Amino acid sequence: MGSKSLVIGSLLAAVLSCPVLSCPDVTVGVGLQGCQSGVVPAPPAGSQLLGSWLPAFSHPLNHPCSNGSPPGFNAIHTCLIPSDPTRASNPNGGKVLVWDDSGSLPVCAVNANGDYVQRYAIVDPIAQTFQLGQFIIPESEAPLARVPGPIPGFPRGFQGLFCSGHCWLRDGKLLVAGGDDWSENANLYYSGSKLVCLFDPWAAGNTNHWSVLRETASPNPLMHLRQRRWYPSVLRLADNADTVIIAGGVDRWEHATNWYVTTPHDYGPETYEAIRTWDPNLLPPSQTFSWDGRPGITINGQTQAGLFSGPALAGGNSLFYYPRLHLTSQLSLNSASTHGLAWSVAFPTESAWIDHVITPAMSPAAWAVPATLPTGHLFLEEPSTLLMPNLAPFLKDFIVTIGGQNGWGHMSQTITNAVWLLDTKAAAPAWTVGPAMYYPRKFHKTVILPDLSLLTVGGGQESNHAGAPGCEDFWPEVYLNGQWRFCAKEESGGVGSRRTYHSCAVLLPSGEVLSCGGNTRNFDYQVFRPHYFDGNPVRPRWDTSPALPTSITYGQSFGFSFQVPALQSIEKVVLISPGSWTHAQDPGQRAVSLSFSAHKSAGSAIAPSSKSDAPPGLYMIWLVSSAGIPSVAQWVKLE
Repeated sequence: MGSKSLVIGSLLAAVLSCPVLSCPDVTVGVGLQGCQSGVVPAPPAGSQLLGSWLPAFSHPLNHPCSNGSPPGFNAIHTCLIPSDPTRASNPNGGKVLVWDDSGSLPVCAVNANGDYVQRYAIVDPIAQTFQLGQFIIPESEAPLARVPGPIPGFPRGFQGLFCSGHCWLRDGKLLVAGGDDWSENANLYYSGSKLVCLFDPWAAGNTNHWSVLRETASPNPLMHLRQRRWYPSVLRLADNADTVIIAGGVDRWEHATNWYVTTPHDYGPETYEAIRTWDPNLLPPSQTFSWDGRPGITINGQTQAGLFSGPALAGGNSLFYYPRLHLTSQLSLNSASTHGLAWSVAFPTESAWIDHVITPAMSPAAWAVPATLPTGHLFLEEPSTLLMPNLAPFLKDFIVTIGGQNGWGHMSQTITNAVWLLDTKAAAPAWTVGPAMYYPRKFHKTVILPDLSLLTVGGGQESNHAGAPGCEDFWPEVYLNGQWRFCAKEESGGVGSRRTYHSCAVLLPSGEVLSCGGNTRNFDYQVFRPHYFDGNPVRPRWDTSPALPTSITYGQSFGFSFQVPALQSIEKVVLISPGSWTHAQDPGQRAVSLSFSAHKSAGSAIAPSSKSDAPPGLYMIWLVSSAGIPSVAQWVKLE
């Protein structure tokens, strides 16, 4: 069997070897590494800076739409388009889908009939080329606006996919839900949208990729959310129907105060919504779309079909906006289902899990609230959170939260460098402190790399959403071999690239990471080459005799061939899901280390044992050598 790396295990070593909050290498809060006089200091003199940056490149200046070319394009939503090796070639596989904010909607709207337009692009980060597109959403398919819009005669207003939630489905399509609604005067409020849309990377032409979602069964009615959700999170579960839950999001946000409108309704739904996306009873199995038909729960004496109980948070709070969601492999506590538990963590910090049981006879799903962060961390805004890779049974189903802002003020300056760990499979889950980063960060992204190290990119040490420069963390940090290490500064031409609010980072099949977007950006896009590229080492690579299979089956062994440099071997075989990032979170980010054996140039690995370990769908698969160097990824379908 291949050796199991202790990269992630060392992250927990500090937790297990000393009492909570007493480890000498743990720093909680803003220390000397914080922003001094509006400038973040460089790493200490003599620090080795890992990795390097390729030259930055820009989005086309005038990305056209129906009625003009609004200036600028901010890649606020960034998703790696998967390839499906079991079907005809997809020329967009491995490229990156991006779309921007709603500022273009008033310009791009097709005012003749009330349609509205969302600009998007498919980016090739390596060739630095763009396919520019626009998603024209017919007015007739738009959910009704809350009130008649600011433009007379447009009862449905202008709605877009800015601040939506999204996830990749098992067949490589992207489901997008919620977003913003310009039906009210944008100078007073931001409102949530009820849109549910689908992006199909296999569709021909740049005007056919998108559609408003309809139910599969005749007469194919439109599917709109039942509640307005601005900033929802979207998570695909591992049940047989590939149910997608849409959770959190707020109904209305006040422009003047940059805060939610203080009524329970506007604060955000305490329920989530569920859509089934797959029908396992059809032969061959096929994608389908239908509301979850369970009776749901009773709210104010009325049954809400398809809606389910939110967490019992103190003060009647809801999941608020962009709750950090993660699907663990732990099965239902009553063994009623074969899929994992969905956890919400860190925002608000009353961590909670939900078991969305599909069987109609079961009692309604309910949230449990087993773990909160310690006093002083009761509200953690815009941290990075992720489900840890499964390098060993003990490490499986750990959730880590990194950085963020302490406190309820939304615009306060209490940015932290703290790292917290939650063992969700424990009998009494509790947060435990881990090794802190050097820099306090908010709005940062943490990407799992093929060698299963953790790369934290961008962020800053202030809460300003508007984009004022200052206090940006130009130096990424990577958790590698038991410690946080500094990475090369993100810059071009000597100018640092600011990546705070509305920025993204996504892992590419090459093993590089695309950093993009952000209100404070100096450059639209830049590719980071992590530490394993330093020194230009020879990489392991997949061979063709025998070739890696295009699909793998749960619990089954599959063979492969490979080449590695002399005196090296294969240390890991890793599956990683395609990224789907916005607002510093990707609920579907998942890395699974496979059991394997390898000798000379041939090997075999065992696919994940169940859907709760890894939901069915398309994954990048990597070989990592004993020198810690990953191959270029291939795509494989897990089913």
